[in-house]
Amino acid sequence: MKKRIVSIPYGGTFYISQEFNGDRKEAQTLQFFPMIPFWEDVAALFKGVQSVRAFEIALEKAEELYRYKHVPLKEQSVLPKTEEVWQMMDSELELYSRYGKLVF
Repeated sequence: MKKRIVSIPYGGTFYISQEFNGDRKEAQTLQFFPMIPFWEDVAALFKGVQSVRAFEIALEKAEELYRYKHVPLKEQSVLPKTEEVWQMMDSELELYSRYGKLVF
């Protein structure tokens, strides 16, 4: 199951979420059906986000879909080299890097 974080750049730093593990498509492939959302539905929650506060609100909704306890954003100067980093770009959440290598 893919490990993903979401991020928003602001003021020369990045605000980073906790890690999200897998999605429904991956769970079905493994024939394991937990009640987790499709990643596309999670990414859609961030559509139109333009501020850190709006990002936090969307993030809390994503955490609820995963049934995760809310974890405050971490402020970091560099992005982690996790499996997938999804970042806010032009008011959309887009895949930014895999294992630290830029995707776009």
